[in-house]
Amino acid sequence: LLASSSVPATIVNWAGSDQVSIEDWTAHLGDLVNREPTIVVSPTATEPVAVDTTKLTTLTGQMTIPWHDGMRRMAIARHPDLVS
Repeated sequence: LLASSSVPATIVNWAGSDQVSIEDWTAHLGDLVNREPTIVVSPTATEPVAVDTTKLTTLTGQMTIPWHDGMRRMAIARHPDLVS
């Protein structure tokens, strides 16, 4: 990734290779901490956006850590006492 740096900065979307909904990753985080999240759909909420990771994938290749594992690692790093 450093080899792709430039001035002006190279701008990419930082997302994984998988398209995952907020409902899916919220449910997964809830499972990790033994809590059931409540999702309230608001008529004023922003519409879902599919992130285009083409440029990122071109620079770095496919992601090597599945999203479930990445979320688990993040939860353990931030709140190890909550993750089961």
